[in-house]
Amino acid sequence: MLNLGTIATIAAIAAAKDADTLNTLALALAVIAFVCQLIIYGIQTWQHDGQSQQENRLTLEKLAEACTQIDAACKVIQAQHTKFLLLKHSSSQELRSETGLYSVSASETLD
Repeated sequence: MLNLGTIATIAAIAAAKDADTLNTLALALAVIAFVCQLIIYGIQTWQHDGQSQQENRLTLEKLAEACTQIDAACKVIQAQHTKFLLLKHSSSQELRSETGLYSVSASETLD
C-alpha cells in the first residue's frame, strides 16, 4: 500500500514538472525493487547465520565423539601391543630355556 502511494506521488510530481512520466515511474519501480531485494537478502542472511551456527555446533559434537572414539581405540591398541610384547618376551624365554639356544634376530639370518 505504501509502495502504491509512493509511486502515485512520484507520478504526480513528474507530471506537474513536465518530466517524462514513464521513465520516472520505471525509475521509481526499480528503486522499490532494489530496496525489496536488499530486505530479502538481509532476511536470508539472518536465517543462514542461524543455520550455520547450528551446523557448527553439530560438527563440534561429532568431532568430540570422534576424538573420544579415537582415544579409546588408541588405548585398546596400546594394551594389545603390551600383551603382544609380554607374550613374545615370555615365549622367547621359554624357547631359550627348553633348547638352551639363543634366539636369532632377523638381521643375523640375512648375513
